[in-house]
Amino acid sequence: MRPMIALGLAVMMTAGVAAQTATVDPAVRQGIQQTWDGFVAALSQKDAAAIASAWTIDADHGGIVPDAQLRNGRAEIEAMWVAGLPGLPARVRHVTLRAVRLLRPDVALVDGTVESGPATSAGGLKMPTGREPFFAVMVKEGSRWLINATRMGAVVRDTQ
Repeated sequence: MRPMIALGLAVMMTAGVAAQTATVDPAVRQGIQQTWDGFVAALSQKDAAAIASAWTIDADHGGIVPDAQLRNGRAEIEAMWVAGLPGLPARVRHVTLRAVRLLRPDVALVDGTVESGPATSAGGLKMPTGREPFFAVMVKEGSRWLINATRMGAVVRDTQ
């Protein structure tokens, strides 16, 4: 009897993992990537309104780091960018999607990384490349995928 229970549990666990890692339609993944590519383009232009347009009206954005402030709504997210963009050094950025899982056809869970190239601060300080992991809940509104919630991890700086 025990071998049958163990076999049943193994089959159930394998089915759960398979469902979580199932291949997402390439068009869905491309739509999600387009949103993040638009975010990066707006960031390079230091356009707070365009950056915030990647989020839904009622979105929230925060960090998974001590004392991270949670921003509620697109207006607060835009205000955060308005305040932070002037001191942000120019650098090449790219978003890599590590995993995309659909909960429903219009709701996706996304694990990714914002990768930043080297930069020089306004004070002349050399800044190394870095990677900032994130988790996002994205929803499809019309033909566009938008961010409904993001949690950013701590930036990992390359030491070279």
